[in-house]
Amino acid sequence: MGDGPVQAHHMLITRSGFEACAPCAALEFAEYFKRSDIAWLNREDMDAYMEDMHEFKKSTKVEHAKHSNKKSPVIMSIPMQALALMDRRVQIIRGGIAAQVIQLASFTVQATIMGTVFLQLNSTTFAFFSPSGAWQPPWCPHGLTDSENDGDK
Repeated sequence: MGDGPVQAHHMLITRSGFEACAPCAALEFAEYFKRSDIAWLNREDMDAYMEDMHEFKKSTKVEHAKHSNKKSPVIMSIPMQALALMDRRVQIIRGGIAAQVIQLASFTVQATIMGTVFLQLNSTTFAFFSPSGAWQPPWCPHGLTDSENDGDK
């Protein structure tokens, strides 16, 4: 009966020799904890956390750009963010030049292919969708065509 969790106050079993100092109620337990060494260490840890939080809040106010709203979570203005992005891109290019050259070459090949596809086309929409070049899905044999030109009438 004493090995399981305490179900009621009358079931509280204390070890022999500790009957006088064991708390019997929640308030007694809280008072005992407040006087203990663990409570003192806990309070020191909480105070250190609050000091660190105060320093962090001060540092975020200092880091805010002059132009940005002080209540906004955004620290830098848009131009400052663009400058930081450009700086980071330069760092990436300097760090792995081979990957950047390969990427530039692939972009150039893709641009050349796309450019030459449309280079010789006429400027009318007929060049894009000629009747002979339109694709007809097999599951819709007459749904996308003009019924007057089918020859079925």
